[in-house]
Amino acid sequence: MAPFFQASRVGAGIEATVELLIARASEVGIADVVDGGTSLTHLSGGGGARIDVQVGSGVGEKERVADSAPFAAADSPEETLQRYLQVLQGHIKDPDLGLYTPQTREFFRNWLVTDAQQDNELRELQRVIEQGRVVVAGELAVVRFPIGQRRNSPYLLRRGEGGWMLDFSAMSRLLGFNHRNQWFFRSTEHEFMFAFNDLRFDRNGFPHEDP
Repeated sequence: MAPFFQASRVGAGIEATVELLIARASEVGIADVVDGGTSLTHLSGGGGARIDVQVGSGVGEKERVADSAPFAAADSPEETLQRYLQVLQGHIKDPDLGLYTPQTREFFRNWLVTDAQQDNELRELQRVIEQGRVVVAGELAVVRFPIGQRRNSPYLLRRGEGGWMLDFSAMSRLLGFNHRNQWFFRSTEHEFMFAFNDLRFDRNGFPHEDP
């Protein structure tokens, strides 16, 4: 999480590190392996690793992609999400991709994203993308996953002239995560609630299936 510390965002860096640790611990609980398929014999593997970082040394310029056509808004929410998978796979940080809403582009210009975070999101999304349910209402859409997959938050999209775009600005504003990386809504008074009419939300914003 060195980029966060270089940008003097120490709190955000610690939070991002904890999120990745929780995600990796959850994976171990399921597969009992680490990257490369090596058995997790030593639970403290990697403990004591160090890296020198100068806090406040700044953030490098985000590299623009040479050809942005593959990352344009698509004709369907599903295709836009598939294109976003390619963004994660390629560790692309360009904030001005066409598959992002204008508000999201502005958001990402000032938001740090690391390779490790993209790798983690890629693993989680690949695991459930085939289970995604798309709900559309006019110019808005939601791709949501089974409630049992509580680490997989919904993706919110808007349709513009070019097609469907991911609205990470709205996701950052509306979605929160607890200490186990389980998602909840910070408020249930928003325009994307049409996609969750079959669920109930407790007072903390966590979704539940109606009995």
